[in-house]
Amino acid sequence: MKAQDAKVAYIALAFLIALCAIAASYLHQYYIALGLIVLASAIILGGAILVSYMYKMEKAEELKKL
Repeated sequence: MKAQDAKVAYIALAFLIALCAIAASYLHQYYIALGLIVLASAIILGGAILVSYMYKMEKAEELKKL
């Protein structure tokens, strides 16, 4: 999996969870909404770290080929 594919996947997943948080807030389930917002934030943070690592590894493989 390339870094760009992983980036799209984690952003889409975080967006889906954020939509669920909006729906939970609309239904007056505020603690569930808060938990989902924290989960979406953690996915964005973890995904950014993962993509950064994947991008660094891709560049290292390109340098090995040279």
